[in-house]
Amino acid sequence: MRIGVDAHVLSGNKMGRLGVAMIEPVGGHGGMNYYDFGLCQGLAQFDVDVALYTCDKTKVLPALNFEVHTKFKGIYGQDPKWRRAVRFFAGLGKSLVHARRNRKSIAHFHIFQITILEWLAVRLFKLAGFRIVITVHDVESFGYDERVKRVRSLYTLADRIIAHNQVSKTELVERLRIENSAISVIPHGHYVDTIMERLSKEEARKKLGLNKSDRLLLFFGQIKKVKGLETLLRALPQVQKVFPNVKLLIAGKLWNNDFRMYDSIIEELGIAPLIIRHIRYIPVEAVDSYFSSADLIVLPYKKIYQSGVLLQSMSYKRPVMVSNIEGMLEIVSDGENGYVFEEGNPESLASRIIEALSDDEFRAQTSEVGYHSVVKNHNWRRIGQLTTRLYQDLLH
Repeated sequence: MRIGVDAHVLSGNKMGRLGVAMIEPVGGHGGMNYYDFGLCQGLAQFDVDVALYTCDKTKVLPALNFEVHTKFKGIYGQDPKWRRAVRFFAGLGKSLVHARRNRKSIAHFHIFQITILEWLAVRLFKLAGFRIVITVHDVESFGYDERVKRVRSLYTLADRIIAHNQVSKTELVERLRIENSAISVIPHGHYVDTIMERLSKEEARKKLGLNKSDRLLLFFGQIKKVKGLETLLRALPQVQKVFPNVKLLIAGKLWNNDFRMYDSIIEELGIAPLIIRHIRYIPVEAVDSYFSSADLIVLPYKKIYQSGVLLQSMSYKRPVMVSNIEGMLEIVSDGENGYVFEEGNPESLASRIIEALSDDEFRAQTSEVGYHSVVKNHNWRRIGQLTTRLYQDLLH
């Protein structure tokens, strides 16, 4: 049963354009604003009437070709969870009312985790008569337990599901038994258009107070257990033997993690002088300095399905080192647009880092190839076109 379904909700807006409500409350709080703006601009190029509903941490850029509404206010911070949940649903209700008034026919959700909030949000728009599209950003390794039933119950509310790569789609089909035909693979976009300024390495290091002569490795983004930081730490002593001036800059905030486990490894190996800690949220205006300062960006992940940090690194023309897991190998070809090491193996990682740092010319070549590969395969106009086709198929 649907509540208050109007014919126009399913037929498009008054101008005959395809109307889409993009529901993405993370926005500027977690760096999703880059993705949101790229996708919405790509859709607008194909005459989709898209409005982004996001949080008040999102800085609205000038001259956008779509609407941005920061309806989700005060949902992050130190206030009690119940209070932030109330604010979430207030923002959700305002978004739904605004979307209906503006004749949106599709509600496109972005899922990073599944709690009762996400389930109720999708359910509410479904009951209001919207067609539901869900982009699954963080596919987890699901076991066969009660939680799988809850996850599946959310995804079965969707009329279409988007996965960013084949490994994510396979996981959804095999672990959650979602119909293959319900899932479309549309890639994650690049970050080329969001780069605020291209600093030289020297300028970037000066801004961050870093030594211009160091060999700088960068670990960037949320510090999660699945990202394998401990493997990188254990690789450093071997790298230091060849490059005594090597440093590791760790930049990002903790996510369901405790840095003490890394501190114990650092103390055990005696590598404290090699570590530069920026364990905090990195504001948008500082991102350029971090990427531009690095000699090599290392992503030693244990398991991941899609990495925005990888695409961001390549968008900055920075050389990348990744583990040999499926989500990475769909983007990085060893020795062509990046370097690959054996996941979880510090010796393998150390060897490849030494190789990369030993040849500046080849490292720069992989960066150039990497940049052109993301521009070609992950451009937002193409993604906008593929997503528009998905919407059109859904309504017709």
